[in-house]
Amino acid sequence: MPNIDSLRAEISELGLDPMLSEDAFQNEQSQKLFEAIDELRSSGIDGDIDLPELVIVGDQSSGKSSLLQTLTQIPFPVASRLCTRFPTRIISRRTPNAPETTRISIERHSASGCPPASDPDSKRAERYQRFTQTRSNITAEEFQHLMEEASEIMGVTGTVTSRAPSPPEHSPTPAGLESPEQAKRSTPRGKNFSRDVLKIEVSGPQRAYFSIVDCPGVFHTLTRGLTVDERRDVREMVSSYMRAKRSIIVCVANGLHDLANQVAFDMALSPDHDPKGEKTIMELAMNREKYLHHGWFVVRNRTPAETLEGIDSHEQHVKETQFFATDPWAKLPESRRGSEALKRYLASLLCKHIQNAFPLLLKEIEARITSTTSMIRSLGSPRREHEEKRTYLANLAQDFHSIADRMVNGRYDSGGTCEMKLRMFVRFANEVFAYTMEDDGHAAPFAAIRSSQGEQATTGVDPTGHGVLSQPLASEIPAIADGLEQATSSSPPGSSKKRSGERKEGRSPLRVTTTTLITDPLTDLTKPVHSEIYDWIRQAIQENRGTELPGTLNSGILPALFRKQASKWHDIAETHFRTITDLAMRSVRAMLAAVCDDSLTLQKIGLALQRTNEEAKAKGFKDLSALTRDALHTPLQTSDSAFGDKVRQARLFRFYAAIERYAANNCNAQGELIVKSWDTEALFNEVHLSNARNLEDEIHDVLAAYYGLERVKFVENVNKIVVERYLYDPNGPVLSFSPMTVALFDREAVEELAAEDESLVAQRAREERTLARLVRAEEIANKYS
Repeated sequence: MPNIDSLRAEISELGLDPMLSEDAFQNEQSQKLFEAIDELRSSGIDGDIDLPELVIVGDQSSGKSSLLQTLTQIPFPVASRLCTRFPTRIISRRTPNAPETTRISIERHSASGCPPASDPDSKRAERYQRFTQTRSNITAEEFQHLMEEASEIMGVTGTVTSRAPSPPEHSPTPAGLESPEQAKRSTPRGKNFSRDVLKIEVSGPQRAYFSIVDCPGVFHTLTRGLTVDERRDVREMVSSYMRAKRSIIVCVANGLHDLANQVAFDMALSPDHDPKGEKTIMELAMNREKYLHHGWFVVRNRTPAETLEGIDSHEQHVKETQFFATDPWAKLPESRRGSEALKRYLASLLCKHIQNAFPLLLKEIEARITSTTSMIRSLGSPRREHEEKRTYLANLAQDFHSIADRMVNGRYDSGGTCEMKLRMFVRFANEVFAYTMEDDGHAAPFAAIRSSQGEQATTGVDPTGHGVLSQPLASEIPAIADGLEQATSSSPPGSSKKRSGERKEGRSPLRVTTTTLITDPLTDLTKPVHSEIYDWIRQAIQENRGTELPGTLNSGILPALFRKQASKWHDIAETHFRTITDLAMRSVRAMLAAVCDDSLTLQKIGLALQRTNEEAKAKGFKDLSALTRDALHTPLQTSDSAFGDKVRQARLFRFYAAIERYAANNCNAQGELIVKSWDTEALFNEVHLSNARNLEDEIHDVLAAYYGLERVKFVENVNKIVVERYLYDPNGPVLSFSPMTVALFDREAVEELAAEDESLVAQRAREERTLARLVRAEEIANKYS
């Protein structure tokens, strides 16, 4: 076996410094790209854009710190628990004309996909800035002290017990072991981990370009001082680095432990972290069970005894060289054994990775600048000053009022969602109101007057209860009426029997031809009509008997009956108006949401318009009450000529019915109705059943005619006076929010309504900071491209 001193001398004479052999970053372009990536990361852009980097992960006590010390020649305190309580980024540079220096600083967490750091201390950045130190020829003791100081500043002061078995001397391990002397170390209870990053930058003439991130070790068992939440948080932290699409995962596994029990290995091979299997490097001794795209390496770390002895990097390299010269390790491919081979491979892989990724980085940065700028624009202009807030409200009101004006007038040519189409909903509601008033507005249905000429009313009962002729000739009815008039004017009442067999000169029987005869004979017409409306009429006649003559109408009967018949109007109209206001507010909210994307302002203006709506509703209900009072409690008056027409039509229908009843017993074999001018009493009796019955019919028909006209008028008045006044009220919910209204707002109202949502302010600030980082990153990328 070669002597250690002779091997060391040979390496030194040949200039085979393990940190310089076959340096992948030896050309100027590669060095520029390396510096560009480092400068991009220093700008904070790695929280927005994934940057190429090596990420070393492993279980607790897997030997990551020992491996890092071997790869970087930084005197990590491998006997300390502190170096794996937070991510550590190591950056190595070659500076041919400068002395060896080490710069240590703390960076706020910004890894893409990681949750934000939990420390709420606003002075943390200031503390981190004060911590930054630059040393030359730093010793292990000094480094240990700096690590402890960094831990304290980050707030990592918890008590943790970490145990690891001691490996046998010279045992091969792809991931070195921590010393058992680290077994227990207690400090006051605090948090055990931090997401903030300790950054170590080393440079010097004997250094090589290299960069790697060491993540805290994942663990299974909760030792004293660790919690379930911390175990979960550490795994999430490590996973966030592994998920980054441009990360190269270096997974360290302890050569003395069962691979199946090492969590980091499963995490590295997870499809979430390595979907194509192209990012993972396993540094695992003699493992042929798992295929890895980049293969495996075996290294020999310092033993615990050698760590305590403090051997330097040359001695470590000599010992490792001697070790791999022995069986069975000498059978391993030379390119896959030893820390120097691993370092060369990682540096070469990182260099190629940066070269391949850099052109895409610039495109990704440009795309993010575009999307972030668009996002900031969508959040609207900031409203810090009073005039900015008033201008914002005025613009918002202008957009809203423009849409509201179109929607209330039914102009949908400029688009709008269905909920915004206020006039459409109002039309539907008005139609339902009219149908409801027609079908259910009366307290009792009117009785129908049926004859073969048709039906005078569409609801109610037949006051006669008799059948009718199906097809009389309407053109002959006036002749019958004329003949009846002549008979009653020339013959005194009761003379029909006397002249029953006589025929005056020049006068012949009137003939009315019908095609179908009535089948049911006339029954007793002296019985009262059985319907609710006729019961009301008879009761009103009895209750309003005054100084009028028998068979004549008291003037108080019709107003009382009308008020009773129309007693449901107010409730139906009130329901209709309430429906209108609900539909209006639904449309208002939809229109407001279409123009306002600030949730807080949307809520405040919505509440203000809701208060306006309540005021407008109260005014509308007041108008409705006045309208109902005028319709029901003022004298019955109308100038509508249709009133006389409707009364005449009812009388005519009753006359049709009388003729048809008479025709039942006064038709010849040919179906001809013969009305003898000297015997018209029978026909007259069909027309004039009795004084009481005729009075009831007359009241019914006049009431029905007047009610029908007033119902239509009431529906129109409700829609015009109450509904439309509400919709077009300049102080109502639909049209009150306008630029003119905003101009009248006092300062307090503007400040209240236009104050930005704190979450929106925070989001805009985040996006603006992101944009600033992206713009800076673009400048850096362009400088090096």
